[in-house]
Amino acid sequence: MTMDEGFPARVLRTGAYCWVCGAVFAHQLGGVASFAGWTVGSAISLLSFWSAERVVRRTFVPNAPDARSRISRYSFLKMSLIAAVLAACVLLAGGRAPFIFGLCAGVALVPSVIALKALGRIITRK
Repeated sequence: MTMDEGFPARVLRTGAYCWVCGAVFAHQLGGVASFAGWTVGSAISLLSFWSAERVVRRTFVPNAPDARSRISRYSFLKMSLIAAVLAACVLLAGGRAPFIFGLCAGVALVPSVIALKALGRIITRK
C-alpha cells in the first residue's frame, strides 16, 4: 500500500470534520471543560501533523546535505514545544478530569484518523 500526494491534506480535512463532531459530543458529555480539552488536544494533534508534513516536504529534497540535522532540530523543538503546551494545559486545568480526558482524546485525533483511513483502504482494497 502506498501513500499518494493528497493523503496528508485528506487527513487534515477529515480531522477537521471529526473535530466538529467530537466537539458536539464532548460538550454534551462533559460540558465546557471537556469541549475545551478536546479543542486544545485536537489543535495540538492537527498542527503537529501539519507542521511535520511541511517540514518533511521542505527538508527531503534532492541534494539537501543538511537534511538530517534540520530534521533533528525540528524534532527536538517540536517535542519540547508539545511537552510544554501539554504541561501548561494540565497545570491550568487544575485536575479537572473532563478537560484532561478531552485533551487526551483530542491529541489522539490524527493517529485515529490515519488508522481508520488505512483500515478503510485495506477493507476496500484500493
